[in-house]
Amino acid sequence: MCGILLIAEAANDVNPCHESAQPACDGAAAAAGAVAAAEPAAAVPPPEFAAGLARRGPDGTGARALLIGGSGSCGGHGKGGAGARARCLIAASLLQLRGGARAAAPLVSPRGSVLAFNGEIFGGGVRVPPGANDGAALLAALEAAPPGGVLAVLSSLRGPWALVYWRADARRLWFGRDWLGRRSLLLHLPTPERPRFVLSSSAPLPPGSGTAAAGKAAAYQWQELEPRLYSISGIELADSLATAAAGYTAVTAAAATEVSSAAAEGEATATTATEAAGTAAAAAAVAAAQPAAARQAVDTAGERRPPLANGASANSSNEGGISGSSAASLGGSAAAAGLGLWSRVAHHSWEDESVLRLQSYERPEALIDLTDAACHRAGGGGDAAGAASGEPEQAAAAAAAAEALRSAAARVLEALRASVRARCGAIDRAADGGDGSDGGRDGSSSGPPGPPGPPTLLPAAPVMVLFSGGVDSTLLAALAHAALPPGAPVDLVNVCFDSGASPDRLAARDALAELAAAAPGRAWRLIEVDASLADADAARPRLLALLAPAGVVMDLNIGAALWLAARGEGRLVTPADLAAGGGGSGGEGEGGAAAPPRAPPLVRSAAAVVLLGSGADEQAAGYGRHRTAARLGGARGLAGELASDFRRLWSRNLGRDDRLVSDHGREARAPFLDEGVVAALLGVPLSLLLDARLPLGRGDKMVLREALRSLGLPRAAAREKRAIQFGSRIGRLANLRDFGSGRRANAANAGSVPLAALPWAAEAAGAAAEGAAEAAGAAAP
Repeated sequence: MCGILLIAEAANDVNPCHESAQPACDGAAAAAGAVAAAEPAAAVPPPEFAAGLARRGPDGTGARALLIGGSGSCGGHGKGGAGARARCLIAASLLQLRGGARAAAPLVSPRGSVLAFNGEIFGGGVRVPPGANDGAALLAALEAAPPGGVLAVLSSLRGPWALVYWRADARRLWFGRDWLGRRSLLLHLPTPERPRFVLSSSAPLPPGSGTAAAGKAAAYQWQELEPRLYSISGIELADSLATAAAGYTAVTAAAATEVSSAAAEGEATATTATEAAGTAAAAAAVAAAQPAAARQAVDTAGERRPPLANGASANSSNEGGISGSSAASLGGSAAAAGLGLWSRVAHHSWEDESVLRLQSYERPEALIDLTDAACHRAGGGGDAAGAASGEPEQAAAAAAAAEALRSAAARVLEALRASVRARCGAIDRAADGGDGSDGGRDGSSSGPPGPPGPPTLLPAAPVMVLFSGGVDSTLLAALAHAALPPGAPVDLVNVCFDSGASPDRLAARDALAELAAAAPGRAWRLIEVDASLADADAARPRLLALLAPAGVVMDLNIGAALWLAARGEGRLVTPADLAAGGGGSGGEGEGGAAAPPRAPPLVRSAAAVVLLGSGADEQAAGYGRHRTAARLGGARGLAGELASDFRRLWSRNLGRDDRLVSDHGREARAPFLDEGVVAALLGVPLSLLLDARLPLGRGDKMVLREALRSLGLPRAAAREKRAIQFGSRIGRLANLRDFGSGRRANAANAGSVPLAALPWAAEAAGAAAEGAAEAAGAAAP
């Protein structure tokens, strides 16, 4: 599966004396008159979520509806209490990569349990036989476990995942993300506008036309769900939703009375009911573009906290507790209603000690020392030889340091090789979608058009590598070559916003030539995506929905580049093209290759799996801030910065990137975030990761550079790190437009500026307000 959705809301129209957990009729909103059945009833996802689910899972979408709650008592129905009921919809879409037979979405067990699973099982306590579907294997393991054994099963998994699981016999709802948060799962707690409890892989996508649906989607308040496992009983969920609905009804009625009284006294002459609706929609649209406080859910001590409504948080050691400031942030009884539900959700800690160690990301004390000058002679590939001409002691120390670096690189490379092999091997799907179609990856409905002419779907490639030509992506490409059968092509996709002359484009061509020289028998296919700022602007409404709750300038720049690259549509360049005269988009490569005399063909990758270098810089000291931390705080400063970067990957990067890639019907896989790779990198001494005294391209990410050199790729191993927004040049172009110059952008710390502060955001909010006002006026009697 690829897209998952849970919607639970109070069922005020249902006879509370029906048997618990019986199905609703034909959908989440038609629970009245439901009858008992052997399994949950088929349903249809709400329209605002259907498009996003279909884009993530092009092989099919399904939903199941349940009535949950109630305990035989009819008292208090609709206002909380033992008889409260809730309508619950669990939906999923399918991108089937494993298993020969088409899987159901969501999966339903014989006794009526429902599983919506987005992820991959690459090992651990649940065995997935060759040719089997891992979601089906997981459901079987969960159903075989006693009700109290769910946590143990999920703690044992290795690989990325997010899930929603209704355990029928225990009448309990489980949900969560893997320990690192490698798959997206967003949370919406009940609000007056949307008194629902919602979990979704992504926010609703913008409609193709009309404004009513846009206002409907904007009413959700999303935040990233912290990586852990949660559960709540059906009775508690139903009771909390009924209480919330009753509270919001009272608040809305009181507010309406107050507005009516003010209008009667002449105090509201400037605001009609329609204008008020438009203003609320505009505020919601702007708020949706701003980052949630959950993105900063790591306090100064590094403590991680579970999210609450509007980004508030409670201490994770307080199982579901609520702080006073959190309730106040929502305002009065409305706050109490929304946070009251979250306070009844159980927050579970992982039972696997190895997972807890990785999640804490605490490097052993013996590996933190940066004071041994000899260790700093390891980087760059030439220091040991230079020291040999000096004192014998210095030469011996330098040689020992170089050997330590080679040994550490070999250990990391072994773990990374296994990670890439698992991620390239767990693909049982034909690249054309398995049924002769293109699997939904045609780019025709996912944003602005590519270059003129219809693209040609390339022959099957198991994987596509997001390819900048730098250390991380070249290492992944080389290891994919080692993992794949000899005849399988490897697609490399590179995005450029500078007419083919961006740093990443030049690096990608040079790395392609280097890969081809090292592995001449492999069919290397570089897909050059030539994009413009206009392409990013045309896709902006869709990008903002996929980015939510992320919402600063840096998120949009990264998101536009990643989304356009993941579409996998551009000009095809092969090593033969480079040898004949250069790359496909103009300019010269790092090796001096000129543009070819012909225009390469426009193609589209059919790969369903995209390999990303996510997590490499955060673990291997690849950012400039790591040098700053080492310079100012020494070894402990660097260790602290690395730990902070790793612990906040879930809130800053991983959910966002999963949503952007999956929107094209492809699955993102991040080999650097495999459990084995994380453990290997955590076991590397800091002195073999960074030497701030050496220049860029030598003193940073030393262990990964050495690993790449050992594979015979020295040019890529020496390449300087550039983030995608800078390497593709979208950051520079956007800064010139939005801030007037690079200097002004730097002065404003442009990357951290909320999108709502940019001029175009105000225009968009005004349009949303106008649309909501029109919708409200049309709905008025």
